[in-house]
Order: sequence, then structure tokens, then C-alpha cells
Amino acid sequence: MNIQPITIWKNGEAKTATQISITIISDNLTDSATFYYRLLTEESEQVAEGNVGISGEDYANWFSNEDAYTYVADKLNLVLSE
Repeated sequence: MNIQPITIWKNGEAKTATQISITIISDNLTDSATFYYRLLTEESEQVAEGNVGISGEDYANWFSNEDAYTYVADKLNLVLSE
């Protein structure tokens, strides 16, 4: 999924992330899950990664992949783009 470009410092060099990839790495199917995210450049070079958890009301309202991307982007202060 595309994001508005964001500059990330990696190995002493400024890189521009333009994409986010997320994967569910755990889900208890009741009230919580964890997403693994990667921020990527236009050339698909990974410049950042981490985990974002979802629980409670946010978990109950999560129904689609788009909801997951929106949730993770919001937690990372990123803006999704077309």
C-alpha cells in the first residue's frame, strides 16, 4: 500500500519510504492481534520495520485489510495514498 513519502535515516543515508507492507503475526481470535509492518522505498528496499498491536474496541471494529492498513498507518503517523 502506498503512503505519502516520508524520509527515514538508515545507515547514515536519507531514504524515502513510499510504501507500507503489513502482515498479521499473531491473533488470538478473541480480542487482540499484532501486525508486523515494513516501510519500503520505491525500489522495495526496507528502511524500517516493527510491530503494532491492536486490541479492545479497535480489534472489535477491524473487519478488513483496508481497516488494518488504516489502523497501522494511524499508529505510525503515516498518511495512506493512492
